[in-house]
Amino acid sequence: MISVVALFVLSTNDVLSDYIQSIFDLKGSNELANGSNFSMRTNQLLAAFREMERNPIIGNGYSWHCYYLQTFGDHPELLAFESLVFTILCNSGILGVVVWGGYLFFLCFLPFYYLERKEDIYTIVSYVFYYIAFACVTGDFSGYFFLWFYIIMFCLSYKEKIYSKKILVLRTLR
Repeated sequence: MISVVALFVLSTNDVLSDYIQSIFDLKGSNELANGSNFSMRTNQLLAAFREMERNPIIGNGYSWHCYYLQTFGDHPELLAFESLVFTILCNSGILGVVVWGGYLFFLCFLPFYYLERKEDIYTIVSYVFYYIAFACVTGDFSGYFFLWFYIIMFCLSYKEKIYSKKILVLRTLR
């Protein structure tokens, strides 16, 4: 259902459609695109690896990208660190990638363990994948909103599971 809505929005909105196409434009041939194309993102990823060469395990430190932007302005290759991947690599290195990977893995598989309704599970997991895709393309601009919304969705679904079990117990007692 979510993918049908996404396809409908993309097909009716020319600006958004051009932006999405520019992300996957391998040749850089889209004149209408103001965003980064695939080759530019690849160069930025290589630049992020070069920035973390001094400290590959722990990176350059917490919020290093903010320090860099405030001190020197936009980075010559990474620009404004427009992807969560670039930020994690530069700030936290390999350890940060492992921690973020574990965090996202936990968020994806927690609903499978605690929830019963497939609709709830798939809604929450697709929301996590949406956040991953969004943050990898634009950066982590809505991390707290994502986390709070995830918690609310998960708690409401879990509460429904508990109530349905209580109702089932009450019906068997009759």
